[in-house]
Amino acid sequence: MSEMRTRRRRQRAEPEVETMEAAEAVEIVEGEAVEAPDEAEIATKSGIGHNNPPVPVDEEMSDEGTALAVNQLRSFIERVERLNEEKQSIADDIKEVFAEAKGTGFDVKALRALIRLRKMDQDQRLNEEGVLNLYKAALGMA
Repeated sequence: MSEMRTRRRRQRAEPEVETMEAAEAVEIVEGEAVEAPDEAEIATKSGIGHNNPPVPVDEEMSDEGTALAVNQLRSFIERVERLNEEKQSIADDIKEVFAEAKGTGFDVKALRALIRLRKMDQDQRLNEEGVLNLYKAALGMA
């Protein structure tokens, strides 16, 4: 029921436009007709929240430059996709190793904790262990 009311409100709010060219030049903003900016104005404006300065659109960009940019873009995307596949493969391998360790009776949670501790440098590890022991003593757990 409310969907039908919303549709009716939208229909009443939209201005009637006689030609397609006029329809392209009109934009509906919160129920009011507002003239849409032309393409040159859009190309030179930076969007809200962007830190980059406005960049004018170069209308004389060559097809070779465009093709080069497209090829570079495709190359970057394919490289990232390939690396993501490798990352997933490595994650699957690690999961298998932990499953094997669990199958032989090791506690996987303890193994993960040991791996995390081994990544730290000695000073950081000693500091973390000291803070943990202090907290345990304060709670009567030591």
